[in-house]
Amino acid sequence: MRPHVSRGARRLAAVLGPALLVVGLVGTAVGLYQWLAPTRDVMGEVAVPMRLHSSDGLGADLRLEVGLVPYPEVRVSGVRTGGLPDFDHYSEPLGIVMVHAPDASLAEQLFSRADVLVRGIALLVAAVALLPVLRSIAAGSPFRPGHGRRVQVVAVCVVAGAYVGPLLPWRASTSVLERLPDPYGMTANPPHHVEALVIAALVVLVGAVVRAGTPVPPPTTSSSAVRNPDIHPPGAGRVTS
Repeated sequence: MRPHVSRGARRLAAVLGPALLVVGLVGTAVGLYQWLAPTRDVMGEVAVPMRLHSSDGLGADLRLEVGLVPYPEVRVSGVRTGGLPDFDHYSEPLGIVMVHAPDASLAEQLFSRADVLVRGIALLVAAVALLPVLRSIAAGSPFRPGHGRRVQVVAVCVVAGAYVGPLLPWRASTSVLERLPDPYGMTANPPHHVEALVIAALVVLVGAVVRAGTPVPPPTTSSSAVRNPDIHPPGAGRVTS
């Protein structure tokens, strides 16, 4: 039985499959390029997110000072002139800025850029997993066995790209914070994007619906009765001489 799918939905599925694949390839390439940037960086500077709990109203992209004593070669970006407003609803109470610190280790450099790479890979894997499902929708064909599992792979990609990925730069933030002397008013507590887990749970439900809507193939009948002359249909007798 072929499902009824509107012409607009079929056209959207036909375009969405290749488009997601291209975006995933581009995202992975860009993430890989940025992730390998430390091998070409001779300055050894790393930019990591940091949560601010206090601010003296400094302007944007200034050197970091604690008690009027500047950290050597450390600067802060993302702070607006007149103080840091609370634009990030995850922050308490001031917000999140980028701290640029020198003499970064290779691990700090790689973790600080790993979020873009993880997002790109997650998007690419999700696009590859969804491609056969979207092709079936575009053709108006019923779902096939395995399509529900492919949708659930997308849920795993949502968790990896939208929840795990943004946490990776904060691992570098922790390392940078440990080597700064007396980092007053700064912490490396990352925001947790719980909404990504909710979206992943909804995608898992969609996968369950797809699996429930997959037609079950009819059972295959054995042809041994035809090949074996000793097996007779019910009620049939044998003629003997």
